[in-house]
Amino acid sequence: MTSPKASSKSAPRTRKSGRAKAAPKPKPTAEVPEISVELKDPQYYFNRELSWIEFDRRVLSEGMDDRNPLLERLKFLGIFSSNLDEFFRVRVANIRNLARINKEKINKQIAIDP
Repeated sequence: MTSPKASSKSAPRTRKSGRAKAAPKPKPTAEVPEISVELKDPQYYFNRELSWIEFDRRVLSEGMDDRNPLLERLKFLGIFSSNLDEFFRVRVANIRNLARINKEKINKQIAIDP
């Protein structure tokens, strides 16, 4: 006769695992018409410098608005001052350098005559 230990060594028990469910079949999708967009078209882009100036104008208007508390107005004016300083140190300097390099090239890039 065999002992229970001997039989467990010779025939290891295995657990029955549940079968994985089959992945659902993908639903057919409608055909999407291909839209051709010319990404180099300037109408899809903002001028970075003009956008920055417009943002600063909105910040300044908040700083001058009497409906805002005085401390908030001072914060807006500080932000405006910092932004305008950075604009002239960075953006205007870059535009001037580009103008020195190639005036025609800058006219195409920013669409204004420096």
